[in-house]
Amino acid sequence: MDNNTWTAIGSFATCIYTVAFIISLALIYRQLRSMQISTMATAFSKALDILQNEDRRHDRRIIFSMQGVPLEKWNDEQRLAGERVIHSYDQVGTMIRAKMFNKELIVDSWGNSLRMAKPLLMPLVQEYRSKWKSEEIWDGFEWLCDEAEEFQRKLKLKKNFKTLMNTLAH
Repeated sequence: MDNNTWTAIGSFATCIYTVAFIISLALIYRQLRSMQISTMATAFSKALDILQNEDRRHDRRIIFSMQGVPLEKWNDEQRLAGERVIHSYDQVGTMIRAKMFNKELIVDSWGNSLRMAKPLLMPLVQEYRSKWKSEEIWDGFEWLCDEAEEFQRKLKLKKNFKTLMNTLAH
């Protein structure tokens, strides 16, 4: 075989290796994406376990019944229920901030609960922050509440925009 034949064989082999390499990159990407989706699903499942736990649901009912009652008048059971509610939302907020899953999954489903809980529980958060001289105490809870408020604002804007567009269309 002459030099041109060997060059052609080498070029052909290089093309085959390049195609195989590109295909393997695509397969690796698909595997990584599948692993990422699986990890997100697992994290979201854990968040659901945290928030849907019957004890946490009971704690939220206790807290929501405290509407209009100042923190100073809460008994020990009510304060502990408040701490557990804050802690559960704080855990989920931390998971979201760590990009374990999308915040919309929580602020869409638990947005109302978060928006109702914030004014009731922020005095307790502030009390602990002052007591422990630490502003980051339960900041995941506060952040998640703020995100739920922002989510609601955006929903209202979308709804108002759609209404305006429908009005203009007719």
